[in-house]
Amino acid sequence: MKDAFLTQGDYNVILVDWGGGSKLPYTQATANTRVVGALIAKLINFLQERGDAKPQDIHIIGHSLGSHIAGYAGERTPNLGRITGLDPAGPYFAGTDKLVRLDPTDATFVDAIHSDGSPLITLGFGMMQPVGHADYYPNGGNNQPGCDKDPISSVLVEGSLYNGGKQYVACNHLRSYTYFTESINSRCPFTSYRCKDFDSFQKGLCTDCSNNNCGQMGLHADLHKPRAGTVNTKYYLDTSANRPFCRYHYQIQVTIGSTSKSWRGKLYASMHGTKGEIPDTLLTSSSQYFTPGQSYTFLASAPHDVGDVNDVVVHWHHQSSLLNPFQWNPFGIRNPTLLISRVHIAHASKQSNFCTQGKEGSLETDTTVRLYRKC
Repeated sequence: MKDAFLTQGDYNVILVDWGGGSKLPYTQATANTRVVGALIAKLINFLQERGDAKPQDIHIIGHSLGSHIAGYAGERTPNLGRITGLDPAGPYFAGTDKLVRLDPTDATFVDAIHSDGSPLITLGFGMMQPVGHADYYPNGGNNQPGCDKDPISSVLVEGSLYNGGKQYVACNHLRSYTYFTESINSRCPFTSYRCKDFDSFQKGLCTDCSNNNCGQMGLHADLHKPRAGTVNTKYYLDTSANRPFCRYHYQIQVTIGSTSKSWRGKLYASMHGTKGEIPDTLLTSSSQYFTPGQSYTFLASAPHDVGDVNDVVVHWHHQSSLLNPFQWNPFGIRNPTLLISRVHIAHASKQSNFCTQGKEGSLETDTTVRLYRKC
């Protein structure tokens, strides 16, 4: 991270080595966080008195227990500019009073990345509780893509038993640090979407960036702060399983024609734009019914910006339900067909609509239809 900062700009980077105080038992390490936080505050005060440093220009970044150390330093430093908590530690901190943990009063701007919020019994070392003005929950805040490797694979990938073991046990917990480090020099903005929960985000219901609804996870979070006076604003985003982790998100809304019949199945789509494409992607997590005249909203993402969308290709696969004989298709004698009348694509502030005319949107099971006519 230090090297990434020095590549990005003219920073004075101070590293705090409290390795001697962070060892087991965890209870003692937890107690030591208060001492380390007080010492950092003392250092900041020294820099103000002797070096003419301004607290509003100081940004403290802490991982795990270090997040709360940053909070302790901040509560002793009036007008501290910013604190970033990277997967703030959960055990002995989650659910406690704000005096015990990192909270929005510890700096002018406090942001946090939650990457390992699962219960401790399942080796979750972070916390789901929001602690800042802006709280980011990549992939829902717990199970990160690429962190499902077995112990042997982890050792082979990392090149040593120590690093492999660390990745296997704490991969989710460490991802917050990795995401932030990538954000420092990434051209991809780690755009994140304000939403009530991750399920709503995955359904594509929160991709509108108007009215200050979007943020940027990582270093540049301060460029898109929540509205003044608001705290614990939750943002969600997806990431890739490997570097580069940043992805671009697209809302895809499919409208079924009013003359179509109701069928059950899975829907897929691909997009082609001026800068790239999104390959064929499953939109439905499971089979669902598609009813005439209804619109269905989904979320797709890609590791690159596709630019202005030129066309959308949609196809679907019919799947009958044992509980509904009207959906059965014995020996393939029926011909389940959906009528796609409109597809709406939204990305950040860009929107595109594609429509069909007549029967050109007729989509038999396991066939495709290309929508290119904008409307």
